[in-house]
Amino acid sequence: MGRVQCPANARIHSPRNFVIVKFVAGSIHCCSRADMTKSTTPRQMRRSGDIRKDLSINQLAWIGSIAIAFNEVEALIDFMLSMALRLKAVGPQITSRINGIDGKVEILKIAFGELSPPKDAIEALAATLGEGGFSKLKKYRDGLIHARMLDAPLGIGMTPAKRGKISTIIMSEQALEGIYNRLLLIRSELIEIANVLSHLLVIDAMAEMVRKTSAAFPRVSPVVQEMRRQQTEQEIPDYLSRHREHLRNRLSLPPLPEPPDESQEPPLMGRIPSDDASSSD
Repeated sequence: MGRVQCPANARIHSPRNFVIVKFVAGSIHCCSRADMTKSTTPRQMRRSGDIRKDLSINQLAWIGSIAIAFNEVEALIDFMLSMALRLKAVGPQITSRINGIDGKVEILKIAFGELSPPKDAIEALAATLGEGGFSKLKKYRDGLIHARMLDAPLGIGMTPAKRGKISTIIMSEQALEGIYNRLLLIRSELIEIANVLSHLLVIDAMAEMVRKTSAAFPRVSPVVQEMRRQQTEQEIPDYLSRHREHLRNRLSLPPLPEPPDESQEPPLMGRIPSDDASSSD
């Protein structure tokens, strides 16, 4: 955030009166009260800065629940990545050194695809981890964790400026509950895909065993092939059926409230207290 740039004739008021500032491209600029009379009135900050006053107990509880629920999903992704890469006991030592959950998700998709899963299993993983699933919820979670209140009565927060742009995020109880419920269902979807992954690894191990022993033990091959068929045709479809049920439940949730369209609004308005705490009116 840039320094405060005040006009030469600007007054610095006492702590009971505040300097009017506006956020423009990540910088703070002072505005005269005459600027407030333009036909388009910028949004005013309505907040105290004390989150225990600006947010209800329920809002704070939902935000904490979302943060921890996200951690549970992230831990499950780490576990699945260790499985897919066959890391066994050293999995946490390696996955913890991969920078960022986005990279882990992409590696998991690649490793999962190398096991020759059924097409609907690939589609299931994409639906759960893609832009309409985990990826979208990650953006909500990241926004919440870094948000500051903008309009407390309306439950609107703002995220830190990126490339000169400030985004808003809805922090109402309804929106927070919706995010939390989606994270729970994303976790349930991932558990079913983890079961599919486990069976794919067994099938792959069977194929490797047949390749190595077929010449010496030709009678083993038909038995292993039958076991693979049962895994592919019976158990994996059961897991995918349960995944689709969780996915339907997630998609049937009420839509999350949309934040105000900042592209249609003038720059945000804020207030900062005077630096001269000892001055009087």
